[in-house]
Amino acid sequence: MPCAIEIVREMQGDQKAKALTQIPISNDSVKRHISSMSADILEQCTARLRNNDFAIQLDESIDVSKMSHLLSFVRYMWENELQEEFLFCKEMRTTATGMDVFQTLDDFMKANRISWTNCIGICTDGAAAMTGRHKGVVTRILEVAPHAIATHCFLHRETLAAKDLEPGLHAVMNAAVEVINFVKARATNSRLFTALCEEVGAEYVSLLLHTEVRWLSRERMLTRLFNLREELCTFLSEKKPELAGFFNDEKWLLQLSYLADIFSEVNKLNKTMQGANTNNIFQYQKVEAFKRKLKLWRARISSGITDMFENMHAFIQDRGMSCNVIKAQVILHLSKLLEMFNSYFPELTEDQAASYQWIENPFIENIEMKLPESSQSKLLEELIDLSSDGTMKTRFSAVPLESFWAQCVHEFPICHGAAMKVLLPFTT
Repeated sequence: MPCAIEIVREMQGDQKAKALTQIPISNDSVKRHISSMSADILEQCTARLRNNDFAIQLDESIDVSKMSHLLSFVRYMWENELQEEFLFCKEMRTTATGMDVFQTLDDFMKANRISWTNCIGICTDGAAAMTGRHKGVVTRILEVAPHAIATHCFLHRETLAAKDLEPGLHAVMNAAVEVINFVKARATNSRLFTALCEEVGAEYVSLLLHTEVRWLSRERMLTRLFNLREELCTFLSEKKPELAGFFNDEKWLLQLSYLADIFSEVNKLNKTMQGANTNNIFQYQKVEAFKRKLKLWRARISSGITDMFENMHAFIQDRGMSCNVIKAQVILHLSKLLEMFNSYFPELTEDQAASYQWIENPFIENIEMKLPESSQSKLLEELIDLSSDGTMKTRFSAVPLESFWAQCVHEFPICHGAAMKVLLPFTT
């Protein structure tokens, strides 16, 4: 049994420890600890970039205070795993031209002793400062990193491709925005509409605003508008009869339902192309699948079939209508959409398709014969050795594609290097 003196000492020690934990840390101490942790993380990341190939993505953006910021992310292989890290955020104090952006990026590289020769990929949006032929950031990066591959963001291209509308459908979109702005712009109207929706037990009680910079907003805005069409008709009949007329027009509602459906499909594509560890092979497969769907939808709508468009099909069934009312408009829009996707996502060349094929699966029978004659002999020889290795085939089916090719760095270095140039660059 411990004596009374020892018990008292233990109690006093606990009280002292508790008192120490309650002592507040000064703002300066907190700032110093955060800065130290940030510096340590940066040093770990840059140390890895000095000895590994990497790809970067850049975006210059303006915040609510009108300040311009340059953000950069980096992707590299570490311990056979694909790593994506936030690299830096730098304030652009004056202008944000291609030269300014490149100088900021180059200064960061030099300050952290990172060699441009390790850069094998650069992903940006389509802004002139980024992609300009003579003074763009990409052009200047390719001068110091000639082996890098430049990629125009897939999500940005997809949004540009889906932007144009057939004139009649464009008028429907404008009218939809006008209706939403009338309800949402005035607090009183917004509250009254919410009360009406609650009173009738509607699924939703408010509308959603549309904004160009939020690429998923069109589908959500249009779908919500279409779902609340009856409530809006009642509300606008008293407040704005000329807008209520839209919701008594079956053709206009049919056009609205189609827009909600087609943008829903565009959003599905957008979401599948987001996330970590995406690559050019995966993205092109998704886009090609969507282009094939557009051809299918165009053929089916020409035959009067609408079951691929949920809202449109339900509306036609409910009203006993025919899609012939807007068939020509829909066919024209689908054709235009397909044309734009083909423009922003052109067909892969034979060499690109062949390289993607062997990277995606190097164990296809006689895969070396599918590559173009211009391929390096050493690459073909390594590929033959690789495709004939049973152990590698077992490993291929057990690990992610990027990890498999990362593990080939010592046994098949040429194949590893060629595969990493496709798998490592950012796509979005």
